[in-house]
Amino acid sequence: MNHEEFFNYVKSSVSKFLGEGYSVSLNKVFKNNGLELTGIVITEEGITAAPTIYLNDFYKEYRAGKAPGQIINEVVSIYEESRCRLEMDFSFFADYDKIKNHILYKVLNWKANKRILEDVPHKTYMDLAIVFYVLIDNDIIGNGSVLIHNNHMQLWHVDTDEIYEMAVKNTPRLMPYRFSSMENVVEEIFGTQKAVDSLESDEKSNYDMYILTNTHKFFGASCMLYDNLLKRISEKLRSSLYIIPSSVHELIIIPKKVFSHEKKELIEIVRSMNTNEIDPQDMLSDTVYEYDREQGGIRM
Repeated sequence: MNHEEFFNYVKSSVSKFLGEGYSVSLNKVFKNNGLELTGIVITEEGITAAPTIYLNDFYKEYRAGKAPGQIINEVVSIYEESRCRLEMDFSFFADYDKIKNHILYKVLNWKANKRILEDVPHKTYMDLAIVFYVLIDNDIIGNGSVLIHNNHMQLWHVDTDEIYEMAVKNTPRLMPYRFSSMENVVEEIFGTQKAVDSLESDEKSNYDMYILTNTHKFFGASCMLYDNLLKRISEKLRSSLYIIPSSVHELIIIPKKVFSHEKKELIEIVRSMNTNEIDPQDMLSDTVYEYDREQGGIRM
């Protein structure tokens, strides 16, 4: 079976397995950076929400030799495990007063996400786009996020500027920055040291490389937008900065005063990382940004 035949086979088989009372359909979903996925959507009578189970990885497993029947069982099992999440009441999402203090921003690559940006409120920022989402903290599903679309703004009777203002207030509060040396990050991964805030301590990097993200390590590249944060970092390091977008979740900070090579070499490194190491939907940009300590601005 080719991929389309496989997707339709899964849809038909899951529908027969579940029987009456369920509606099964396929849905094309566009993720970050133009990544297109095919998901199976299972709707149960009496429940308004429905999970999307992506089938692309299942197709790879089928091509690698996994039995189709086993895949059907796994899809149904994932659905059964997701049912408790469907019991959540999302009616609160229609009430702007209930969600406005949970509106945050994140940054995406503008060019790679033009199709998504047609349907979501955003602001352009150099070669990036600032988009908005609602952070959900629930006892059943834990932390989650819902991307804000244009129809949400119509429902709430607000505009992009108002959403942006709320996100500017909320994001640093709910997603505090984390700025640590590269060594500290590696040591924390191996459990030999706790996280250290390099802005609030005397910790220095032997390699003059630092990681900037947030405490959730979730869309942490947006920390570049936090008010006065890059200024504080440049003053702490006593240098203007190179800002390397290693992913949508984190940035690498290098003091310009210690970097003896040309900027184009950094750009080549970033492009190589994006091509060979970064998950395509986590790629932020091929650009290396600069923060000027004297003029106090960020530029490409």
